[in-house]
Amino acid sequence: MSGELLWYFARAGGFVAYGLLTASVAMGLLASLRVTAPGWTRAMTTEVHRFVTMTALGFTALHVLTLVAHPTEGYGITEVLIPFAAAREPLWTGLGVIAMELAVAVWLTTHFRQRIGYGRWRQLHYLAFVSFGAALVHGIAQGTDTATPWGRVVYMASMGLVGGLLAVRIFGAQRPAADPEAATATRPAPVAARAAPAPARAVTTSLPPLPERPSPASGGLPPLGSAANTVRRGA
Repeated sequence: MSGELLWYFARAGGFVAYGLLTASVAMGLLASLRVTAPGWTRAMTTEVHRFVTMTALGFTALHVLTLVAHPTEGYGITEVLIPFAAAREPLWTGLGVIAMELAVAVWLTTHFRQRIGYGRWRQLHYLAFVSFGAALVHGIAQGTDTATPWGRVVYMASMGLVGGLLAVRIFGAQRPAADPEAATATRPAPVAARAAPAPARAVTTSLPPLPERPSPASGGLPPLGSAANTVRRGA
């Protein structure tokens, strides 16, 4: 294979690997945010996230191997495996090596999740953001296509996507979760649903009503008709 063809493979492999790494980090954030859609579950997002990560590592391997195999611009094995050991542009090349090795390490932690525990696995998974940042700086500083318009669009879009999702993840976690029971308890009932006050119930008794008080003109005695009625009611 000619050196020019190897160079094209190296450039394409590196750019595709960076794009897939961006997609992998973004899908990981979507999974942590529990974003779902009709017909699309969180488990499906996790599976696609794993597949995209493996594909990104495959294109990263293509990028590295073609750079090693290049007849004139090639790197040595130690230069692509040990950070900052490259003879040319050791800082930017070293960042690319760090991005690659961290991506591999994060991918391996998924297979040892049951052994290391969920808490440790989650802590190590944060290294994916370091890998993404190192790959971003490596691509911008050392990439051949950085000055092209489409290259700038890719880098800006990737920063906006990951940065936006990360901001939502951070500030969304700091916001206290709403308590649906408390919201229901404090919410005023609709006017139509409010119960009307029950009418006052009349107090009934089995005793007959008291006779009317006699007027002063009758000498203190009740009228004959009232007494008869009282006796009749009592009977």
